[in-house]
Amino acid sequence: MRCRGEIRVMIALLIMLAAALLPGCIKGTSPMIVEEMELCSATELSISNPLGDVKVSGAELNNLNGAVYIRTEKYVDAYSLFGLASPEAYLGKVMATPVMNDTGRIDMKVQMAPRGLLERLFVRVVPHVNRVVEGPTLISTSAEIQFGDMELKNLPGDVKASVSVGKLIADSPAGVWGEHRIDIDVGELELRVPKRGGFEYDFLVDIGKAESEDLDLDVKHRFMGARAAGLAGTLNTPGLIAAKVKIGSIAVKAQ
Repeated sequence: MRCRGEIRVMIALLIMLAAALLPGCIKGTSPMIVEEMELCSATELSISNPLGDVKVSGAELNNLNGAVYIRTEKYVDAYSLFGLASPEAYLGKVMATPVMNDTGRIDMKVQMAPRGLLERLFVRVVPHVNRVVEGPTLISTSAEIQFGDMELKNLPGDVKASVSVGKLIADSPAGVWGEHRIDIDVGELELRVPKRGGFEYDFLVDIGKAESEDLDLDVKHRFMGARAAGLAGTLNTPGLIAAKVKIGSIAVKAQ
């Protein structure tokens, strides 16, 4: 009898799991929470975002004391059977507060607090986090997004950026003095550079196209993609822009 009872429990659990995975699963969305903070004496930015948009800009005024202003917007989508789960209950489980260590590195990650097994089986929680960051112009920056768009502006120093699915805009009105290394799996890359600036470039598109506007780049079109490598302008500010897009496009615009 005990075995039969255990079998019934297992069958009931499987039926509930199947029901949760059916189209009858209803999505609920929590209100958005906005958090703002300012940190000083920062030397490096490290941003990791699973879902959401990220905008990082450099300001000359922040160069004096390494000030970094951070605005974080977060909300969650909760998918549950008949919409029984409350999205607001999971908003507090999303941990996205920036942390600065002793060396001046600011880490901006997104993590979920631990949940029980049954809760994970029957409620799917998707956190959305948007970041707006303003820091020194020459601060070393590393940013990663799984799904979303990224915008980088006035960051002539070292930058490492990657996007799994989305669009990335890198606007460099003061030119590029360090190394900009960009990787996109699926999406678009738009580079904005000054007409009189100089930099070394190495662009690769596996499937898609590469093009330039008001700038003479040595673009070689392939059967399914494109490759461009060489020197642009003068080398008064000899920076490097290396970018790879697996599926999508690279557009370079002089301004």
